[in-house]
Amino acid sequence: MYSLNVAFVAEVVILSYALGEKIKGLTETTLFTQRRLLKQLRKKHQAQDQLVEQLRENQLLKDQLNSELEALVARRTDELRRQNDTVAAQNHELLEANGLLALQSAAIEQLNGELRRDLRAEQTARIQAREVDFGEFSQIYPDRDACLRYLADLKAAHGPYRCRKCGHEKSCEAREPYARRCTRCRYVESATTATLLQKCKVPIIKALYAVFLLHTHRGHYAPAELARVLELRPATSWAFAQKVLAALHRRRLAPDYEENEPWTHVLLDATAEPEEVAAEEEMA
Repeated sequence: MYSLNVAFVAEVVILSYALGEKIKGLTETTLFTQRRLLKQLRKKHQAQDQLVEQLRENQLLKDQLNSELEALVARRTDELRRQNDTVAAQNHELLEANGLLALQSAAIEQLNGELRRDLRAEQTARIQAREVDFGEFSQIYPDRDACLRYLADLKAAHGPYRCRKCGHEKSCEAREPYARRCTRCRYVESATTATLLQKCKVPIIKALYAVFLLHTHRGHYAPAELARVLELRPATSWAFAQKVLAALHRRRLAPDYEENEPWTHVLLDATAEPEEVAAEEEMA
């Protein structure tokens, strides 16, 4: 009895230490990312300040040139001719300055694009780190079209296309978004075919997040809490949770299973039933 109690205490201490180290690592990663974003924003602001200063100098130069031209008009014709040459030279300099401004604007636009890519990469990294809520998850997969595109890309990365009806290896686009149609038998395979979301009655965004939650918590996530988070009926949440738990169990028994593999591996459930999708009628 005493040995068991000591073992329990040791286990709690080890788990607490491991959890602390994990939280510390996540905190350091978040702080590093924030510092990098702040540095990039600071560079962007510096570039914008330089642009404003350059525009101000150009405006002052143009005002000065206009004043000089007004004064030179009243003078002799030969002086006006010489000043016109000077103005032409100054205009050339202004064109060069405008070219520099255009280059700086392009650089700022490139910087903005890099910032947007960094934000998307940061969101993806946070999903891999299992620390996003449904609101942030919905920003990454905002609608049904984005979810279907993600499933189609996931299936394409998993292996080349092969018709599930005749085995043909060539396909074309179908009427349904991100569906593939066999060029031989015209069988239509939707983006959800042969995935965990095939014939799923739950909205696809909520279904993806439910799979993410259950995989993150290794199946230890109460269906009632899942129903509350996703605003689903308890019966619907329970039924879908059982489907995901069964897929997680099958995945753990797979020969290529890895302990810390991404949650998206569960979506490609090999035991999904063939979907009965009618082939599109041939065009006249």
